[in-house]
Amino acid sequence: MAAAVRYQSCSDVKCLPPVKKTATAQFTFVAGAPAQNVAIPAGYALVGTAAAAPPSAGPAKAATAAQQDWLPFLLTAFGFGLASLFTPCVFPMIPITVSFFLNEHAGAWKQALVFCLASSCCSPAWASLSPF
Repeated sequence: MAAAVRYQSCSDVKCLPPVKKTATAQFTFVAGAPAQNVAIPAGYALVGTAAAAPPSAGPAKAATAAQQDWLPFLLTAFGFGLASLFTPCVFPMIPITVSFFLNEHAGAWKQALVFCLASSCCSPAWASLSPF
């Protein structure tokens, strides 16, 4: 294993140029080696120890994404999508968008409603697909 470190030291007056150092080490893992006992140094305390749970009759089941209920997530995403309509960037555009659809043709109300609902649904949908 190799590790590279770059550091620089400065004073009130000047900074020294950056220095790069590299360190290497080799590790050997032996199968079946006995576990090492770890002792807590004097003056330190082990915090947050919990008693081990007794062994259960069967294996523990973790909830997977397929087993979880999607309704709370979808309702939350829809609610945040509606809330995003009231942000300073979007809120002034609502009257402009509605007036555009209302002046086009007779079925403009239906088209404006579909546009608003689609915007409310698509924004959280895209956000939920985002990796960040």
